[in-house]
Amino acid sequence: MQTWLKQNPIALIGIGILVIGFVPKLVSGEFQRDATVSQQLTEQRKADEMNAQRLAIAQESRKDLQKIANERYSGCTLVVRADNHTKATGLTIGKPVLDGSRPGVHLADGITVCDQNGMTAIITDGVAAEPAVTTDRAVVESALRRFGYDGTLAGKLHYSAPQQ
Repeated sequence: MQTWLKQNPIALIGIGILVIGFVPKLVSGEFQRDATVSQQLTEQRKADEMNAQRLAIAQESRKDLQKIANERYSGCTLVVRADNHTKATGLTIGKPVLDGSRPGVHLADGITVCDQNGMTAIITDGVAAEPAVTTDRAVVESALRRFGYDGTLAGKLHYSAPQQ
């Protein structure tokens, strides 16, 4: 080993530089802090990757639900106000939906309902469930026209009770 060091003085200088550089870090605990920071950065990177995967899954799910909602709008029952069945109202998931043509009567299970905001659901156990939303206004407006709504503030719906 001594012979090798005598033949390679530059290696001896390199070893000296490494020792001079690392000894203060070892003594001060800087290596420990660097290791902790490195571990935290690794954990943060893994968390970021997981969040990116969740976001991609959520976006795919949203696209699937939009397709479902678009299909439902072709034959849904529009939710109307209980006090005036010529006016559309919003759908509330988890709440019963009144039949606009029969005061005080709720829609039966299995009926697909929709509102003027892009929300659709299926009546399950007496309440609106299995929500799916579309942002395609043309689909929603087409369904509103099917019920006679002309898009104006004075426009009226022609509600007909679903087959039960």
